[in-house]
Amino acid sequence: MKIRGRFMSRLHNRFIHLPLLGFALTAGTLALAQDAAEATPPATEAQTLAPVEVQATREQTSSEASKSYKIQKSNSATKLDIEEMETPQTVNVVTRQQIEDFGLTSGRSVLAATPGVTVQAQETERTSYGSRGTEISNFQTDGLGVPFGDYNYQNGDIDTAIYDRIEVLKGANGLTSSLGEPGATVNFIRKRPTKDFQTSLGLSYGSWETKRLEADISGTVTQSPGIRARLVGAAQEGNSYLDHYSLNKNIFSGIIEADLSDSTLLTVGHFEQRSNPEGNNWGALPLLDQSGNQVSYSRSYNPNPEWAKWEKTTKNSFAELSQKLGSDWALKVSYKHIDDKEDAELAYYSGAADQAGVGISVFTGKYDTIQKQDLVDANVTGSYPLFGREHELVVGASLLRSKEASRAGEAQAATDVNWNGWDGTYNISPNYTAYTSYSTIFRPQTTLDTTGKLVDPVDGAAYELGLKSSWFDDRLSATFATFQTQQKHYPMRASDSVGIIKRYLVGELLTQGIELDLQGKIGNSTDIVFGYTQVSMRDNKSGAKTRTYLPTSLVNLLATYQIPALKELKVGASAKWQNKTKQDIESAAYVGGAPIPYAGTIRQGDYALLGLMAHYDVSKNLSVQGNADNVTNKKYLNSFPDGQGFYGAPANYSVGVTLRN
Repeated sequence: MKIRGRFMSRLHNRFIHLPLLGFALTAGTLALAQDAAEATPPATEAQTLAPVEVQATREQTSSEASKSYKIQKSNSATKLDIEEMETPQTVNVVTRQQIEDFGLTSGRSVLAATPGVTVQAQETERTSYGSRGTEISNFQTDGLGVPFGDYNYQNGDIDTAIYDRIEVLKGANGLTSSLGEPGATVNFIRKRPTKDFQTSLGLSYGSWETKRLEADISGTVTQSPGIRARLVGAAQEGNSYLDHYSLNKNIFSGIIEADLSDSTLLTVGHFEQRSNPEGNNWGALPLLDQSGNQVSYSRSYNPNPEWAKWEKTTKNSFAELSQKLGSDWALKVSYKHIDDKEDAELAYYSGAADQAGVGISVFTGKYDTIQKQDLVDANVTGSYPLFGREHELVVGASLLRSKEASRAGEAQAATDVNWNGWDGTYNISPNYTAYTSYSTIFRPQTTLDTTGKLVDPVDGAAYELGLKSSWFDDRLSATFATFQTQQKHYPMRASDSVGIIKRYLVGELLTQGIELDLQGKIGNSTDIVFGYTQVSMRDNKSGAKTRTYLPTSLVNLLATYQIPALKELKVGASAKWQNKTKQDIESAAYVGGAPIPYAGTIRQGDYALLGLMAHYDVSKNLSVQGNADNVTNKKYLNSFPDGQGFYGAPANYSVGVTLRN
């Protein structure tokens, strides 16, 4: 069983937290101790063997090296590098192999393929993500990150070229975060330099003239001292199924590792991503007319002008110092500097049209934003014996400083627009582990309620109970979890908002549900990821269903099969199904400055999306691949929490070729 605690103190615009202050009993200690006692040979048979030290390097633990759909260890939940079976929460991982098999080149596509995660793409650039009925507000890179603002939007789409894997820690993250958000924490794990020299070059072409180039080079620079480096770059440009929308982006990452001594490792790196969308939307399509009827558009309809843009540049520099302190103890100090810049010229549509197309208001805005953040994190990890058991300890602190400056200008055009805590694990047997976790929740917010009053911080608690199992020499793992979360002062959804300021209906959110996950390899030829989620969301005071625009049932499946008779060929499929959703809307359209009330219900039936892939190794160094998404050409709305939305992409494809040394 593991026991952990945390402490947090807050100082104005910076915070310091000691997330893991306490001690932990190593998972499985009781079972291991019992096995050791039963397996002890008689004294006359005792032998003295030379000690054997086994230590996994970072390169050996990368998913890129394993080429698997499963990882063996994770530190996303505890900062302790422990077996996934010992992690006292559900962890879904999208490995490098999954990313390459299914062409998951963006954070949005990765999380859409993650079991139990909802992707709420309300517009082209900003996306909010959900898990277990609540928004995901915490994105990290190698365990360091800053929670999103009040609206919980990820602005811009993170490119996956530089990442080894993405780990999604379900449930409250109170052990390693000062806030304890109950939905999930998304941890992007960077690719690191390799000891052996390797290179890769990938080219692809897809629907709407989408072209992409990826290049990756890694290896040892000098043997003594040991210095390794890795450079990764990507460039993408293309149009869209949406009228006059296009996106160009460029990504670069450079990392250097230096062995300062046998026990000291210094890592420095820099990352940049530049995204230049044009014709993008801000908000989306109003989905009700003045009679309260749901409006249907063509999938490609985009009323935003061609001059609309939302340029974003993200720069991220970091440094890490890892020091072995003897025995099993180690110190790690990390620093990260983030520099974000945005330049946006936007148009926002609201209201509802009558039969003549009158009743839509348009707001235009120009925004320049600069945000700088500095994060420092330090922790000490190690193990020690106590009460006849082996314990693991992690003590850490982190500091954040954030500055933001922005300039904005807005205008309203003519309204008559023509509109056509703690946790524990217990090893039941070598293949089964039961776990439980608890965390408190606290998140300050600047949200306004329907009266315009500032809402109190969200606070509450999250509980989780689960069972993990492992089969086939730990190549396949499964997790079953049941969870419950209670949150007071929670912004359920936006009420009527004309312009930029949103006002929210606030309540006490109660979410309950179950999850079943399966991930890994079956036999020698099949890799699989499967997930089923069932969740209910209610206002704890009234008992009424809430957040009905989110699905309550989700099924995810990704699988690949390597043809035994033709080992160069691998085929695969992906499927995602969600049940029906709806949203009741009461609002007003403005014509000539006079409000015209309207009310109605937006509905999206249940739907499934199917994808296919095929990969063929022409030679040891050359491979070709084809991917197709939404092959049934299903028409569906992405999301509509504020009464607006747009449609997901129709059937699309890509073909690519990759060269490796």
